[in-house]
Amino acid sequence: MKNKMAVGIITYNNEKHILETLQSIQKQSFKKFDLLISDDLSTDNTLEVIKYFIKKNKIKAKIYKQKKNLGITGNCNFLIKKIINNYKFFALSAGDDLMHKKKLEIGYKILNKNKEVYFLFSDCKWFVNNKFISINHFLFQKVPKTKSDLVEDFTVPTPTIIYKSEYFPKKGFDKKFKYLSDMVMVFNLWESKKHFFINKALTYYRKHSSSIMNSNKIYKERILIEKFFIKKKIDKKYPISFSKFVQLKLYSKLNYKIIRKKNISYYEILRFLIVAPYTLKWLARKFLIIYKILCYIILKIY
Repeated sequence: MKNKMAVGIITYNNEKHILETLQSIQKQSFKKFDLLISDDLSTDNTLEVIKYFIKKNKIKAKIYKQKKNLGITGNCNFLIKKIINNYKFFALSAGDDLMHKKKLEIGYKILNKNKEVYFLFSDCKWFVNNKFISINHFLFQKVPKTKSDLVEDFTVPTPTIIYKSEYFPKKGFDKKFKYLSDMVMVFNLWESKKHFFINKALTYYRKHSSSIMNSNKIYKERILIEKFFIKKKIDKKYPISFSKFVQLKLYSKLNYKIIRKKNISYYEILRFLIVAPYTLKWLARKFLIIYKILCYIILKIY
């Protein structure tokens, strides 16, 4: 490998947040990395903001402007082709997420020391624009230790991951999954002793109204993942975890319908409230669904 580490940023219409992302990367205590940025044909001023910041701060970076929109998975795979044969380790970031200043330093030391580890991940903080109002990802859910845990809720926060290139498939992420291909990759790479967890929030994941997680695309993507699991006979191997994943799919459907003010049947609501698990995280999800429905009803009345 020519260089030790690469940081790849994928952007699309991140004009409002890309500056914070770049600043968090600039502040990294570990400096021996190359920065690669791929803009997926943004229609706002994302690219102009990037170029201005890079030039002003005299940062070495390779910037690519796509000629057509590739989507999340396609844009990631574009950068992976540039990275995989030239770097020992790499991290990918969206154009609106932030890095803890020691993320790359901690990640480099662990991966360099543990030769057989395929990738590492850490806790992260979810925040809404102001990162000081945030909540830890693993506060309400368990750290996955088995494939059964992964099936249940896909709890690995993928923006925190740093990969080791030699174990990463050269074809990149699976093109069949446009939005959750990173989660499928984690599932495929997962082995009990091939990953490493850092119990520290090293990434700040931004939550906002235009997030892909609030769209119907996530529900449709989870239908594809359900089919993927069935093909792998996961429904037979881990039936309880698989049933919880099906409820996660239903949750994403209800959440989308409420946000977009779509009609919801009483059957869908009751099925979700009765069948969904009764863990702390799922109780919170149930509460949010009920709260959103009540808000919608009240606003409709008045």
